[in-house]
Amino acid sequence: MFITKKNPSKLYLFHIPIMLTIFGLIFALAGGAAVYYTLSTYTTTCKKESSSAKSATCSIKGILLGLTIDEREIKQVYSLGLRMKRDSEDNTFTYNITLLTKKGRKEINSLYTSGEVPKKRTINHFDEWLEKGREPTFSFTQSPSLLSHLVWLFFFAGVGILMFARVISVRFDRARGRCTIRSWGLTGKKTEHIPLQSILNAFVEINADSDGDTYRVAIRLHDRSVPLMEVYSSGISGKEKHADAINLFLSNL
Repeated sequence: MFITKKNPSKLYLFHIPIMLTIFGLIFALAGGAAVYYTLSTYTTTCKKESSSAKSATCSIKGILLGLTIDEREIKQVYSLGLRMKRDSEDNTFTYNITLLTKKGRKEINSLYTSGEVPKKRTINHFDEWLEKGREPTFSFTQSPSLLSHLVWLFFFAGVGILMFARVISVRFDRARGRCTIRSWGLTGKKTEHIPLQSILNAFVEINADSDGDTYRVAIRLHDRSVPLMEVYSSGISGKEKHADAINLFLSNL
């Protein structure tokens, strides 16, 4: 929180929860990227120009939440390949099916999942179809595992943090005889008008915790207190300074 205007008739304060916003954005963007890259379902449909063709043209379509996010066509596919990735922590392996073309290996997506046997079975079925299959097309789908959906937790955690990261404007106006508190955030805009005569004083609220106390500035009315910051944070000296500035303004009413 910082003071933007200070004179005998007006006192304006502005609060931007910078660290809260940064942490919220980090979680939301990281979670969103993880959702995009790991929770997409990719369907590959390959088509032969003739029954004797030695290669096929494959159309790739990636879908996330019912929306098409990727659509490509790969020509001259003569086989499918299998890439393997090892997790050094628990010594497990995950796999990814790729397209083998005359111009090199082409990725369908970057998602590696468990299940080596079914993927090898898909590769064998493709080779059999390309060699002697009568069907004009061959399709297979690569879907994320159930555990992969846990990445939603990071995204929703970020959104949850951002919901508390509200920008707050506090304006004490002697001519109008009121204090106007406006806040903006993901949940919309809020405005509250409080008569100056109903404000007893400003003070620093303390939230005692075993990990350390945190603080926020608030104003005390006859029947309640109104916080001027959405969340508590460390550092009491700056908040005491702002509470003192408000009390000095109120003492001259």
